[in-house]
Amino acid sequence: MENGKNSTRKIELLKRLERELEYRVRHLRPKIINELRSAISQRDLSENSEYEAARAAQSENEFRIRQLEMLVNRTSDSGGEAGVVSFDFLLEVLEKDRPSPYKLKLRVADEIELDPFANCITITSPLGSRLINSQIGDKLQMGDFEYKVLEKNEIK
Repeated sequence: MENGKNSTRKIELLKRLERELEYRVRHLRPKIINELRSAISQRDLSENSEYEAARAAQSENEFRIRQLEMLVNRTSDSGGEAGVVSFDFLLEVLEKDRPSPYKLKLRVADEIELDPFANCITITSPLGSRLINSQIGDKLQMGDFEYKVLEKNEIK
């Protein structure tokens, strides 16, 4: 049953990635191209803020498209069984200039599942890679912060 949940979760993640990829390729890319054409038609590109903004948007969109293609291909090549690894942590955080520690819930996930707005970091980030290899009770020192692992739960 747990293997079925894990497979369903991976299929949902793959669908979400494919939807974002399709949106960026079919809708956002043409919109940005039109913005570039409009800005170029104004002739003087040296002081054209619309042109600079459209070029920046194009660069960001193309980077994300390449990133999504890589993730979709990696997940598809493994039959939807990519190495999605996620853990929820409850940490006690002690800051150098703060008198008492506080608790922090944090998810460490593969980049496929990354959601930075939900206290989620990647397994390849400095803190994420150390947390993945930690055990309950471990203390991790990073700069002005000390993290103590109170709970560690694998997400299935």
